[in-house]
Amino acid sequence: MRNTQFTVTVDPKVKAINLRLVNWNQKALDSIHFRLVEGANRVRNHMINAMRRTPKTGKKYKRGKKWHIASSPGNAPAVDKNQLVRSIVMDVRLDEVEVGVKSGAPYAKWLEEGTPKMKPRPFLKPAAEAEVPRIRRKILFDIQKIKI
Repeated sequence: MRNTQFTVTVDPKVKAINLRLVNWNQKALDSIHFRLVEGANRVRNHMINAMRRTPKTGKKYKRGKKWHIASSPGNAPAVDKNQLVRSIVMDVRLDEVEVGVKSGAPYAKWLEEGTPKMKPRPFLKPAAEAEVPRIRRKILFDIQKIKI
């Protein structure tokens, strides 16, 4: 029997879901890749829904002609102009078993981690932590079904 193993982790430094594979056959890799893409899409949707549903209980301030109510510390960022929501994308590489979810907004890191003047409004890590167990379960189920 081959020595097959995998680990799924959330790397807090790069804010990504990583999967390490050793000695897998192509059918298993295809199944795992499918589950990763499915899981990354769920993480992305989780992030967006958290931002849209976050309680707007933070600071109220005027931005141009409109008023904006921010989220309070510890909650996902409140949607303002949808720039952060639009910047959340999946990164799928077909030639590798790797899938990522990231935000291209320049201020996403400040919201996620906070700054000296602002407490964090995390949205990526909570979404990944909520979905990784489901991704693991589905991958394990598929692997057991394939019987590697």
